[in-house]
Amino acid sequence: MSDTDRIKELEAENKTLRSMVEGMINDTGDDPEIMAASRAEWAARALAAEAKLAKAVGLVDDMLEWGTWYGEALKEILQRLAELKGEKPTA
Repeated sequence: MSDTDRIKELEAENKTLRSMVEGMINDTGDDPEIMAASRAEWAARALAAEAKLAKAVGLVDDMLEWGTWYGEALKEILQRLAELKGEKPTA
């Protein structure tokens, strides 16, 4: 088989595969570009939520250092925040 014939064969396979992918996208209604944008958006939201959670934990840590009467409540808050972060809460 010549190089030209092989190129034509590969181009035909490529066209067939593209058509199959397009057909699957049409069948499911999923647009890869929209799906990718959604993933990026969710990742950005997750990072923002993680930053807010870290800030909250920092504030509670600061409050614990002040040694006020509500220290036990703050410890409970820290344990619940640890659970939200997927960490094992301290006793």
